[in-house]
Amino acid sequence: KYIVAAHSSELEALALIESNAFHCGAKGLSRVSGAELRKIYPNVPAVEAIYSSESGIVDPYELSRSLKLVAESRGVIFSLSNSLLGGAYDGERYNLECEQGQLRAQVLINSAGLYADDVAGFFSPNPQKVYPYRGDYFRLKTKTSFEHLIYPVKKSSDAGLGVHLTI
Repeated sequence: KYIVAAHSSELEALALIESNAFHCGAKGLSRVSGAELRKIYPNVPAVEAIYSSESGIVDPYELSRSLKLVAESRGVIFSLSNSLLGGAYDGERYNLECEQGQLRAQVLINSAGLYADDVAGFFSPNPQKVYPYRGDYFRLKTKTSFEHLIYPVKKSSDAGLGVHLTI
């Protein structure tokens, strides 16, 4: 995976991304000059880039499915397709009023996606607001062969991930 600064004005943002990755424990990071990157991908404009040898593509469905199976084998109960109508935390347990009846839980994992802020609102007076973004996906036919993910440095004012190339 490459994170690319196409202009010198993006070098500070690239350094922040690298610093954040390092502090989060990312391994296999190295700086690559624009000239070095153009030897591999001549059509990718770059002043400088970060290469991550430890990055990869994950199938989110299969990852989620395997995590669910492991969790269930350890006693976790999933309540799917069961709308949460209300809830409260009494200091020890979460008391949940659901479409299919009441549930009590010691631990609650809020994985309500677009509705996560609504769920959080039952338990917090000031929940974080979710601002959803959707992506547009296009298939690119090119004679250039790509073997790595390529992400441009995202402008801080832009929403979402920005435009990037995945394999």
